[in-house]
Amino acid sequence: MNFSSNLQDLHQAIKTVVSEENETYIIRKVDSRFSVYIFGPKKNHTTIEELKKIRAIDEVDFLDKNKDSFIWNDLQAGKKELEKGKNIFFIERHLTKNNWFVQRSEKVLNTPIISFYSFKGGVGRTTAMVMAAHILAQQGKKVALIDFDLEAPGLATLFALQKEEAKREEYLSVKGFVDFINDYNFSKKDLDQLSLDDYYFKHRSPSIRTGGELFIFPAISTGKNDSDLFIDKLSKVNLNYNKHNSFGVDTYLKLIEKEIQPDVILIDSRTGINDIGGLVFNRYAQMIFLLFYGNSQNMFGLRSIVPKLNGFKENEIPFYLINSPVPNPQQMLKLK
Repeated sequence: MNFSSNLQDLHQAIKTVVSEENETYIIRKVDSRFSVYIFGPKKNHTTIEELKKIRAIDEVDFLDKNKDSFIWNDLQAGKKELEKGKNIFFIERHLTKNNWFVQRSEKVLNTPIISFYSFKGGVGRTTAMVMAAHILAQQGKKVALIDFDLEAPGLATLFALQKEEAKREEYLSVKGFVDFINDYNFSKKDLDQLSLDDYYFKHRSPSIRTGGELFIFPAISTGKNDSDLFIDKLSKVNLNYNKHNSFGVDTYLKLIEKEIQPDVILIDSRTGINDIGGLVFNRYAQMIFLLFYGNSQNMFGLRSIVPKLNGFKENEIPFYLINSPVPNPQQMLKLK
């Protein structure tokens, strides 16, 4: 048995020894091995012994749905039916990347949130977001741009490059989201000790003449004196979602909405499969632009991510696939 095939083999084995009258839950634990919970009448006393012979299974239990309702309720979130009408369900437990499996709930903010994402870098994701922000600002909109590309921050740099050297360093030295989370935790989550003004800068451009505004929220301060602490700061940030009212990302976004009152929030999500990308997709984004290029690396990412986005249709969350840059037709033929 290996990771890819063991669930299918286990499913077939369980069908032969467990009655369809029972509800059977196969749980792949964080160590990649399995537990099996069976709810209903224990008619076949050999069932447990038969299942224990399967080497991939560590634990088998018959449970009562009434007496063990707290376990049954816990298993309802994220369960997948393996075969129609057979009453056998599968649950995947995750050690990391949990935010990719957060169940979408009510809107966190009233302000529209648009996410720009790419599985690989170099496809113009950040540039596309900045251009969209400028267009919205030219239409008189107040736009907040948030850099959630935490491991490779660059949003502030795009704006700093347009300024003279003294102003450039000022932009790059502004504290960002990572600094906010660390300061928030240090202050024991007391917002009265923090000022949002310390974590963003406003960008003014001659091309924005209609009352629009751009508010730039960096990922982290990246000035000349900040590089020594970059890894240390980043290592203190845990972005696994929890339902507490003090969850740092929720607090941060709600504070932006309250104090800036933007018309729209644009989020630059980190490339690849990471905690912040899953969190933005599953909890915050009300519209998603997924930029890609038609090479094998990007297509692997699309095949992994798009099935998840298809589930958003039920919540009427639009997403758009953008092939950028537009490939040479001859190159596309070679990929086929």
